[in-house]
Amino acid sequence: MPYYAAKVRLMVRAGTGVASVDDLRGLRLAVVQGTTAERLVRAQHARAGFQLLMARDYDEAFRMLRERRAQALALDDVLLEGLRATSKRPDAYRIVGAPLARQSESYALVLPKDDPAFKARVDAALAAIFRSGEMAQLQRQWFQAAVPPYGHRLTVEPSPETLTLWETGGRPDNAQDASASSPTSPTSGS
Repeated sequence: MPYYAAKVRLMVRAGTGVASVDDLRGLRLAVVQGTTAERLVRAQHARAGFQLLMARDYDEAFRMLRERRAQALALDDVLLEGLRATSKRPDAYRIVGAPLARQSESYALVLPKDDPAFKARVDAALAAIFRSGEMAQLQRQWFQAAVPPYGHRLTVEPSPETLTLWETGGRPDNAQDASASSPTSPTSGS
């Protein structure tokens, strides 16, 4: 069951004048190999005319931006905010431009494929956290509070897609299912 939705965006050093993929002509864009961001920027590579730098992981990609080997970094917005907030100088970086895709990326837990009973229990626990409002409290605690090691604040508000996941128990079609359930049905909560 998905619990979060993110969009792939760009992070740049403040004051560079780069505000979108279209501003990267002749410049270098870092991306983590094997990610959705890589697929999205490859689709725009020829048209936008930037040089693509491949990184093994998030830290290496951010290091490329920090050390000015790349002028931009493409990654999920929530991950970009985390990299920015945990840097020594978060004000030196900006997340810019429209998302690189219309569709958001859903985050979910990785579970064993061959254990449907365990999956059902995990999904039920997540749905309970969504219904109780605990997920919104966790969002505020971990995504809008000071984070170590430097105490900078993340400024991540839940996206409309994320709020929809929480309101519908992780599934957009649950809103209709929940309203159709009778109080005595086995699927309704007690």
